[in-house]
Amino acid sequence: MTPVTVRKISLGEGRPKICIPLIGNDEEQIVKAAEEIKKLPAEVVEWRADSFFNLLKPDAIAKSLILLRKILGQDMPILFTVRTKEEGGEVGLSQEEYSYCCIAAAEGEADFVDVELTAGKETIKLLIDKVHQQGKKVILSSHDFTRTPDEEEMLCRLRQMQEWGADISKLAVMPNHPSDVLRLLSVTLAMKETYADRPFITMSMGADGMISRLCGETFGSCMTFGCAQRASAPGQMDAKVLEQVLKALSSSSVLPHHLFFIGFMGTGKSTIARMVSRCLGVEQMEMDQRIVEKEGMEINEIFSRYGEEYFRDLETEMLRELSLVKPAIISCGGGIVLRKENVSLMQKLGRTILLTASPETVLSRVERDDSRPNLRGRKNVEGIRELMDQRREYYEAAAQMVIATDKKSPEEVAELVILSFSEKKS
Repeated sequence: MTPVTVRKISLGEGRPKICIPLIGNDEEQIVKAAEEIKKLPAEVVEWRADSFFNLLKPDAIAKSLILLRKILGQDMPILFTVRTKEEGGEVGLSQEEYSYCCIAAAEGEADFVDVELTAGKETIKLLIDKVHQQGKKVILSSHDFTRTPDEEEMLCRLRQMQEWGADISKLAVMPNHPSDVLRLLSVTLAMKETYADRPFITMSMGADGMISRLCGETFGSCMTFGCAQRASAPGQMDAKVLEQVLKALSSSSVLPHHLFFIGFMGTGKSTIARMVSRCLGVEQMEMDQRIVEKEGMEINEIFSRYGEEYFRDLETEMLRELSLVKPAIISCGGGIVLRKENVSLMQKLGRTILLTASPETVLSRVERDDSRPNLRGRKNVEGIRELMDQRREYYEAAAQMVIATDKKSPEEVAELVILSFSEKKS
């Protein structure tokens, strides 16, 4: 799944982002509501414009969005939504009027425009094109306020919205029994694991469905809606309470930053990273493997075709991308510390743990591995020692913790890492 980044918010990774709806009949009410939201943990603000008196006046929409931008600041993404009666809202509009409002918002300060699935394929395609022409994003939404459809229908809707070009798909349904909530979560997980190539939002409304607003990080929903004073949909939680619960459930409460395992090849970085990942329940990433997948060729071939400097550029680019993703356990290539920028990025993004081993131990671990370009012609104790000596000062300068792995089992090393992390956290 490729995240969608708007301003400084990245949707589709980490915990669900908190969106707080703003409702007002006129500019005065809108300004007052925006001032209140500034005090709350909003990551996205949704202007629910279906109650706005001047909804069919594009100049009024543009002016109100300018006021919102001034109050909320340049970093806050604004979602513009006109919820029609067909989708549980307050206003009845012709398709022409509805399109008129959405386009006016896209031409103004809105970052996202909500487009309803009931608008029909022709109108949806038109609006997606118009919104994208303005460099903005579309949330294509479907609401069912009376029931929870069967799993096949819900999955079909989400996939259809994605196929029609939505930047983010949204599905909201009403449970009539707790089992309906489970079906919605099952569909959410299936979408995350099998079908989604971009972020999506799901929710089960009402009191029974409240749990679905909290577990998006586990099941895959990228946004959840909290309320300031007035809820815009059944089951919305107070925004401050919502933030507390999401933080408590988030994997970032287990691991608040990245953990980088650095060290010479064969020191056990991948093995230890996998063990720590399983113990903490946090994603593990192999940088070399990610580069292989991205480039479509093995490390040896990258070195042979483009040289080591090109490979280091790939490492630097990948480290920069890590600033946009939730904390992970990362096993780095042996030479990543040779570039100062890489070391600075790792220390800025998290904690670096250096694993060491003797040349004899390393040789015993890599003897049958022919994928190490820097060991060509020196796969022996003397050659390994020479290369280790060349890199020693780089490793030691980058390390925030050092663990010798020679006489320790992988389990013992992983335990040392976890214990040190727990002590630092306490």
